[in-house]
Amino acid sequence: SQNPSYLRRLTAVQACARIAAAMEPDIATTEILPIILDMATDNVPNIRFNIAKELEDIAKLCGPSVFEQQINPILSLLLNDQDRDVRFYADKTLSALIGEFAKKD
Repeated sequence: SQNPSYLRRLTAVQACARIAAAMEPDIATTEILPIILDMATDNVPNIRFNIAKELEDIAKLCGPSVFEQQINPILSLLLNDQDRDVRFYADKTLSALIGEFAKKD
């Protein structure tokens, strides 16, 4: 996540999301999610909006408590991003996840 090439960082985001999908939820939460959340403050908007997009599937995998405690705060931060695409995808993901987890209550 520290690579100077934004394309390599983007590939890392996408790879982490795919790896998380193949893992047990508790392992994905402790091993992969922190890497992805750390990249949410990347200086390239394309990385940030891809984080917002990937967090939808990761949140569904990790469950509602991880969403509330770890993912929701990052999406809320991205909702206030200076880039409109980042805000758009953060809002889209947050809306989908709120709907997803509301169904399970």
